[in-house]
Amino acid sequence: MYTFALDFDGVLCDSAYETAQTGWRACCKQWPEIFNTEADSKIIDDFRKVRPALKTGYESMILIYLLKSGNSVDAILENYIMLKDDFYKKSGVTAVRLKEIFGKVRDNWIESDFDSWLKANKFYPGVIEAVKKCPHPVYIITTKQKRFADALCNYAGLNLPESRIFGLESGEKSGSLKKVHDDNPENRLLFVEDRLKNLLEAKAEGVDLYKFYADWGYGTAKDYQAAKKNKQITVISLSDFPSFMLNPNQFLP
Repeated sequence: MYTFALDFDGVLCDSAYETAQTGWRACCKQWPEIFNTEADSKIIDDFRKVRPALKTGYESMILIYLLKSGNSVDAILENYIMLKDDFYKKSGVTAVRLKEIFGKVRDNWIESDFDSWLKANKFYPGVIEAVKKCPHPVYIITTKQKRFADALCNYAGLNLPESRIFGLESGEKSGSLKKVHDDNPENRLLFVEDRLKNLLEAKAEGVDLYKFYADWGYGTAKDYQAAKKNKQITVISLSDFPSFMLNPNQFLP
């Protein structure tokens, strides 16, 4: 038997548009003197290109601020850690503040127009059906707040028990992976993620963890090549996903 631990954004859900829109609205609240118009379509488009740099939703505010300030897509992708550190130093805004305002803006959108918020998130073709047909336990491990992931799963018709969704509140993914394994100690644990850094850092003490890179998510060409060369990682495509969920044995290294 197997247990699947799936990332959410970039594996099941294409949330780039919603995250960008929420980030723009949050920027309008935080910096009204700079962001005082409707969302800039070019910045929203460019956000998708820099999306691989994002770890957690509230950082969309940083990415949009950097794009608005004239930083190129390539510069952000290549130097994001440095640019992010510089942003915090110069802006005086804390991560706690960004989390707070981003969450409030998303909440307001949901409360005022839940239907449009749901529709701003798109699920990748075939993934929901594949998860539903999977004969093995399936968990979601995400840096999205649990309540948002749960609402979107329900919207898509994927009614997972709340105990199988580990959100931002659960802390580091490695800790969540250990808890998933402890729920199913006899099963082999398969972790599917589109962020190469998360795969490289993922571990669960005393657990044989099988790592799979989802090449349809928010990775870069450089990430893809690095994943292909890494003997600890197996690259899978969106067309592989239904077969993978039914019979993962054929994809194991």
